[in-house]
Formats: sequence, C-alpha cells, structure tokens
Amino acid sequence: MIGQDKTEAILRRHLEERFEKTVEFGTTLESFEQDEHGVSVNLAQTQNGSDVRGKSTFAWLVGADGSASKD
Repeated sequence: MIGQDKTEAILRRHLEERFEKTVEFGTTLESFEQDEHGVSVNLAQTQNGSDVRGKSTFAWLVGADGSASKD
C-alpha cells in the first residue's frame, strides 16, 4: 500500500499526461445545475487577495473534497 501523497502525485501526473488536465486546489464550488448538456457550476477562489467568481459548464462533476468536507 502506498500513501495518499504518492497516490495523489500518480493521479495528477496521469491526468496531465494522458488527458492534458490539471488538478486545481483552492477552488470552492458554490452551486451547480445539471441538464442534458452537462453540469453548469458556479466557482469561487481567491487570487492575489481578490475574490474571483466564474461559471463554467462540464460534462462531468466529481466531488473530491476528502476529509475537509462540510457535509
């Protein structure tokens, strides 16, 4: 069995190399809506001391907040 830090590194590397995707930390999911076209999400994060909000649409939404989950 390997530790979580090594498992995360393997998964991040796989996402970057195979799918050209990166894991983004420090982003909060404020809300989401699903329809037949995908999932629309409202996101927030702090960049250089300023709150930044945006809306994006994705084919999938995966919840991976781990032990820090509020629910």
